[in-house]
Amino acid sequence: MLPDLSALAVHDTDDTEGIATNKLIQKRGKAAEKKAAKPIIELPAPGEETEPNSRLQLAPRSRFRAIKALFENVNPVGLSMGRDQGFTWRYDTLTPVGVYDVIYKDNHEHVQRYKTRRATMSIAPGSCTEYGTAEECVRTDAVLSDLYTDRGVNGLTTLNDKVNEKYLLHGTGIGGVKGIIYGGFEIERVAAAGFGRAIYLAEDPGKANHYAGASASGNAAEPKNLGWQDFNQILGLDTSQYEAEKLNEGVPQGVNPAETYYMLVSRALVGCADHVANNQMGLGKGTNNVWNKKVYTDYEAAQLQPQYDSIIKEHAHGVRGGFRTGTKFREFLFQRNDSVLPVMLVAYVRRAVGEQVAKARFDYNKFECDSISPLVHLLQAGTDAQKESALRTLSQMSVSDAHFDERRPQDTNLRMMQAGVITPAVALLARGTDAMKRNAAYLLSTMLHWAWKREEAGTRTDVRTPMLRANVIPPAIAWFYRAWTETRNGDKLSPGLYAGWQGLDIVTDSRESASLLILHMVRGKQGRGDGVRVQLVEQGLVPLLLEHVFHVETRSGQAGNMLLTLDAIAEVPEGAGALFKSGGIAILMNHFAAEQYALVGIHQRALILSVLIKMGRVALGYKDARPLVQIADFDLDKKVTDLTNGIQMLTRELYDTARSVNNDARIKEMSNKRPDLAGELLDMIAEISPEYKARVEFRLKADEPQQKGFRAQGERA
Repeated sequence: MLPDLSALAVHDTDDTEGIATNKLIQKRGKAAEKKAAKPIIELPAPGEETEPNSRLQLAPRSRFRAIKALFENVNPVGLSMGRDQGFTWRYDTLTPVGVYDVIYKDNHEHVQRYKTRRATMSIAPGSCTEYGTAEECVRTDAVLSDLYTDRGVNGLTTLNDKVNEKYLLHGTGIGGVKGIIYGGFEIERVAAAGFGRAIYLAEDPGKANHYAGASASGNAAEPKNLGWQDFNQILGLDTSQYEAEKLNEGVPQGVNPAETYYMLVSRALVGCADHVANNQMGLGKGTNNVWNKKVYTDYEAAQLQPQYDSIIKEHAHGVRGGFRTGTKFREFLFQRNDSVLPVMLVAYVRRAVGEQVAKARFDYNKFECDSISPLVHLLQAGTDAQKESALRTLSQMSVSDAHFDERRPQDTNLRMMQAGVITPAVALLARGTDAMKRNAAYLLSTMLHWAWKREEAGTRTDVRTPMLRANVIPPAIAWFYRAWTETRNGDKLSPGLYAGWQGLDIVTDSRESASLLILHMVRGKQGRGDGVRVQLVEQGLVPLLLEHVFHVETRSGQAGNMLLTLDAIAEVPEGAGALFKSGGIAILMNHFAAEQYALVGIHQRALILSVLIKMGRVALGYKDARPLVQIADFDLDKKVTDLTNGIQMLTRELYDTARSVNNDARIKEMSNKRPDLAGELLDMIAEISPEYKARVEFRLKADEPQQKGFRAQGERA
């Protein structure tokens, strides 16, 4: 049971810059201010003590301004959508109406234990590098980090950056406010929560607001936020000016906009933090984070590993991904009572100022902390272990933000470019360990993929040029050769990368990293990047691709990536020529005719057709029909008993529409193009000579089902 704390001691500040938002104090004048310098109501401690355990004091104006700035820049999208709020209404703004310092009595037990923990806590050099760097940044850094630089409160001044001391937020009901201010955070009193038993804090007021107003018992069925009028009276707050807003747009009948909620600002010793992806928590007892082989969700106690001081539950599936999603927030979990100390109380109201006004006020990047520069620095000056970890973390950040969102004026990959990540990443791709090379390849490939998605959305960002300036092509080909040639199992080169971070469309081995990097280097609108394609051809990429694209150990996704690469390379004459000289037609046709569709899917067959067509276009341009003759005369008897030649194979296999049914929209799209691709290739073959045209016409007439499919495309032959 929480102590029955019917009131708190409230003092006016003795700072001449004290805030003037408290209407009661505003109206009293100087005489009243002197009177208010004494406690309005003393708070006796339970038991025999008679002196107040703690009191509240109006914070200086500087702290009110800082809190106001933080609250004004809250994403309105995520305010009234949290499942933890129970019944709510669609408000879009949080407005602070009072900010108070929590003043503890001298030698307060909870203050002393926090100071002791703070003084004895340390992060050893070279430790806590699993996520690149031990340094953490949170949203409040930009606006609250200097709150106590001028004068200390409770004997505490500036934050201790060496142990990641931060200001974090905790929303709770009135009973929780009183209990925590009196007795501190006590995990023993915390009910089992979604991510385990822990003290939960947030960096964003929008998240802490979800828990504000909760009943002291934690029972969702109980009315919330009862007693706010009485508590406001104790605090000397008058919020009646907001009652008129119930007539405004967005405030439903029955809602009193003057209703006040409360949030605690605490100093928190984050220390060495473990990061957990959003989908790795809250999934039930015994859920594993496979990446780190740890268990987090016991529902009785979040099982914090001994080497960590806290857990940061990420807002998405990436590490250090920032705070910027609309309805997802990072949460900070602590299991030691001495790691958190409340230092301020914020009273605020929920308002509906208008969706457009609220959105115009919000800026994704206003309080963006720099989580990238420390990692880039490690790429240049860290140990091998730090470089590998930094690359892994940067890759995770990049892939989590790889899909361009036009609503964001800035995103992670753009900030990576601005921080200069490309040059050291290319250097480690060239001279690093196998693990570094793989991680660097993933990082560079996801950045290229991001740029490609931006280009598709109409926003071009040139990532390829700085990579070329850093001479990325030789190490990229060298890594492809090593991953695919020097071992038949690419995973043996280094351990898996992202096994524990589910929800990412990315596999864990070295081969995939090599294939993706090459693919994204050649991707882009037609004609753009032709110089890169020529360089890759000149440095011997085509024979490597043909050797491994259909190898028995090559997974279908990897084969698809290499076919996409060949498809892009075939667009330039040098690429088409290299494919022909390297025996590409025989390799492609043999694979096309494979009987097992499980191994040779529709998507792959369509890509093979596309490559053959591009080779044919180049051949006709050079007045050299040899590639087309090879396709037309390719003998498949040894591979497929019921097929006699390439023409029959094309006309029989390409129009098998029954096999094109697939739930994957992308594959459906490719499947729908198969008749068109086949028709174009057959047109090319028919143009070789009258003999080949007659053969095409004969085969089309010989098989009525295929004839129907061809006619649907326009009777080309």
